Amino acid sequence: MRTYPDRVKIFKYETLAEDPLKSTQDVYRFTGLDLPNNVANWVKKNTESKDDTNAWGTARNSTVTKDKWRTELNSKQRNMITSLCMKTLRLVGYKA
Repeated sequence: MRTYPDRVKIFKYETLAEDPLKSTQDVYRFTGLDLPNNVANWVKKNTESKDDTNAWGTARNSTVTKDKWRTELNSKQRNMITSLCMKTLRLVGYKA
């Protein structure tokens, strides 16, 4: 990544989930492509859902769901996940 900064771009899940359309635009811009309207519409349709009650559905409100694991798991479960993932998290730039 450091050797070829113009060829590699890191996108964090939280950034993508917080603003999916802007993140998608950033990916297209980084690759030198224009974002097609049908792709922008698909992103909006599938990440701005008002109904998160359908467990089997594929559309979600990504802003709401991105942090659900923090509120729906107990502290022991969260700590276990964090410890299991810590090495990878540090590799991609997260702080402990």
